[in-house]
Amino acid sequence: MPSLRELQVRFARALEGGAAAADGLVLDDGRPAGERVAIYANNSRAAFRHALELTFPVTRRLGGDAWFAGAVDRYRAAHPSRSGDLQHAGEHFAAFVAALLAGAEHAVLADVAALEWACECVATAADTPPLDLAALATVPADRHGDLRFALPPACRLIASRWPVVDVWEANRTAGEPPPVDLATGPQYALVGRRDDVEVHRVDTATFAFVHRLEAGATLAAAVSAATAIEPAFPLVEVLPRLATLGLLGPARLDP
Repeated sequence: MPSLRELQVRFARALEGGAAAADGLVLDDGRPAGERVAIYANNSRAAFRHALELTFPVTRRLGGDAWFAGAVDRYRAAHPSRSGDLQHAGEHFAAFVAALLAGAEHAVLADVAALEWACECVATAADTPPLDLAALATVPADRHGDLRFALPPACRLIASRWPVVDVWEANRTAGEPPPVDLATGPQYALVGRRDDVEVHRVDTATFAFVHRLEAGATLAAAVSAATAIEPAFPLVEVLPRLATLGLLGPARLDP
C-alpha cells in the first residue's frame, strides 16, 4: 500500500499530464480514470491562470488573452505552486516574462509584471510601526549621518528602462488607453501603502537614496549616492515626504 505522500506525488504527476501515474489510484466507475483525472487537471490549470489574471491584469491586457494564457501555462510548468494558497504563485512571473521576451519588441511587459507583483506584495505585507519622529528628534545632530532607516515590508522599489508607471496607469481602466511613448526613457517608482497601495514616481537620485537605505546603508552613505547623481539633492524635502508616505520604517543608530 503506497504511503500518503506517494499517493499525493502520483496524483500531482497525473495532474501535470502524466495520466498513467494515476493507474490504480483512480477507480473506473462508469468513466475512465484518465477522464476523471482530466477534470481535476483542468480545474487546477484554470485556478492557477485565474490567480495570475487577478495579480497581473495589465500584463494580460497588454499581451492579449491568448499570449497571457500560454505564458502562464509555460510558467506553471517551470514554477508549479508549492502551496495550496495561490496568492504567491506569481512570485517568479516577472522574471519568467523577462526571459521569455528578452530582446523582443514587447519586453516592457516584464517590467509591467514586476510593478504589478510589487503592488501585490505591498497589498499583502504585514503592518509595521511607522517612523517614530519624536524619537528621531532626540538624535544628536552630529550623529544624523550614522542613522540607518529600515524600509517597511509594505514598500517596493521598481526601476525600469521604460516609462513603466505611465504604461501601467494608461492600461488600468477599460476603454482605449492613451498612447505612451516608450522612447521617453527610464522611470523609477516606490510602491507603498497607506490606506491603499500607492505607486509614486521618483527621480533617479531619490531612487538611489532609498535603494541604499534598503541595502542597510547609513543616511550619510545614502545621501552620498544621491548627490553623486544630483548635487543639489534636497534631503530636507525628501526625507519628510518619504516618512509621510509611509515609506520609511524605524531608524536606529549603531553603537
